[in-house]
Amino acid sequence: MRSEELHFIDFLVVYFLLGGDDVARKFTVIIEKGEKEYIGRVVELPGCHTQGATIDELMENIKEAIKLYLYLTETIDGGEIEPVEIVDVRTVEV
Repeated sequence: MRSEELHFIDFLVVYFLLGGDDVARKFTVIIEKGEKEYIGRVVELPGCHTQGATIDELMENIKEAIKLYLYLTETIDGGEIEPVEIVDVRTVEV
């Protein structure tokens, strides 16, 4: 699928709890519409993306993808996720 076939839909913020430590973390998800499904990628987590037949399914899948990404990065790799502050989102016409 070519990138020009994807259409930007919305920005969403995902909240979830990590393993019972009751600390909510926010992540920004960019959702695009593909030919047959929605594709979501997490701005703050490079390479963290998934898809779903509906936006609801995509959001469930992205929560799981985020949890796995954080587990692999923070637990196995021993690294920490650096916070990213998004100050603005704009659309530009060229």
